[in-house]
Amino acid sequence: MLALVDFLLGVRQGGCIVECGCYHGGSSAKLSVAAKIMNRKLFVCDSFAGLPETVGQDGRFADIDGGAIHYSEGQYSAGLEVVKRNVDRFGESSVVEYIPGFFSDTLPTLNVEPVLVFSDADLISSTRDVLRCLWPRLQPGGRIYSHDLNMPDLVRGITDCDFWLKDVGCPPPPIFGAGYGVGLGAGGIGYFERAEGQ
Repeated sequence: MLALVDFLLGVRQGGCIVECGCYHGGSSAKLSVAAKIMNRKLFVCDSFAGLPETVGQDGRFADIDGGAIHYSEGQYSAGLEVVKRNVDRFGESSVVEYIPGFFSDTLPTLNVEPVLVFSDADLISSTRDVLRCLWPRLQPGGRIYSHDLNMPDLVRGITDCDFWLKDVGCPPPPIFGAGYGVGLGAGGIGYFERAEGQ
């Protein structure tokens, strides 16, 4: 969260914050405090029913330390009321709008121009939904951070050139921090940054 807030403190342009995947709302609460201080809106997008169905090898990863990670349908389920209570208690609910549903259903029609997107989507397919829908709307100089870059297969899946050209409409941008994080203790955090004119 410190890396994301540090980025936001240096941003001059407008734009909202979008969180994709919130579980119990811990990161939502922290991002809402930053949003309130910086006079921005936070959109919290989540199914509030856990992960969608996994297909094929999606959700079956090795992490950078060689450990096995297996995600399953319904994992990380936390109801909307749980998240709201946590944000009410620890954050700034006045700047938050909740968007319930799977990303494939909600993000295509979400009318936003974010300066920062925080994705904790866990699956290649879900992270691709985030990139497909939000990269074209991202402010120039904005960033899409991912919490899942400790999984090399997911990194390969979301940086695939064919996916970017066909589904996003441009070549893949560089990814910073993948597998090594953007600071000590942030091993899964990295980001794409949208350049001017991209």
